[in-house]
Amino acid sequence: PIEDIGLEVTTTSSATALTDVSSALQRFTKAEPLDAGYKCDKCGKTGTATKQSRLASIPPILTLHLKRFRYGSDGKPIPPPARRGREVAQLMGTSGSAKIEGHIKFPEFFDLKPFMTTGLSSQHKNMYCRLFAVIVHAGKNSHSGHYIAYVRNVGKNEWWKMDDSRVARVNLQEVFRAEAYMLLYRVVEHPVAQQLRKKAEAATAAAAAAAAAASAPEQKQEVKQEVKQEAEQKQTPVESTGTAPSPTTVKKDSTTITRGEKPVVTKAEGSVERPARETE
Repeated sequence: PIEDIGLEVTTTSSATALTDVSSALQRFTKAEPLDAGYKCDKCGKTGTATKQSRLASIPPILTLHLKRFRYGSDGKPIPPPARRGREVAQLMGTSGSAKIEGHIKFPEFFDLKPFMTTGLSSQHKNMYCRLFAVIVHAGKNSHSGHYIAYVRNVGKNEWWKMDDSRVARVNLQEVFRAEAYMLLYRVVEHPVAQQLRKKAEAATAAAAAAAAAASAPEQKQEVKQEVKQEAEQKQTPVESTGTAPSPTTVKKDSTTITRGEKPVVTKAEGSVERPARETE
């Protein structure tokens, strides 16, 4: 579910625009007195009372709508149910609306605890929101204009500008410079809590790896033994089953020369021994 909160961006005494979203949200949740003739629905008594709007729960997606349009010749906002520009134009007899221009600061992270209902804020662990989309209205009135969206890629933490078919990557500074018309926040963990959780998960993973390594020494020894046996098998010589060729013997007179082996010289009785000479 999406919760839409409409925030006034001008002060009650003048048409001066507020400078940041936090101030607008504080005014939205501020207690305001009612008329002296207020009658209680439960007891039926008449007296003074106050009205206050606060968050009773945190939706997965929180949408903040900045009311940038004024209707009527005097510039005063029109209360509900006449909210749309064309309906207001018919009721007031005017032809249009005026847009409240100007930059309004908005944070990337938002702590919702100060705006929660008293007593319920302690029941929620995650009351932190992070900006993930900004919608900008380009135009002078509520009857026409063009919308541009800045969207954060949650997985890669990248910001992209969506302008019809034109899509471009932008930095966070450009997003903060936008004149926001709507702000969309997603519930996340507090940055400090997120860092602590990641450290705890890393420590748990390291402890599990150490326990697994300590509980399996025999498996490591078996692997080493198998590697050693494979190395010894590779070093063992392989026997040859072939037959070596027979040496070739050449005879000339009383000299015998064997090719392929060490030369052997024979001589006749009474003859002089001389070195053998190979004859082609």
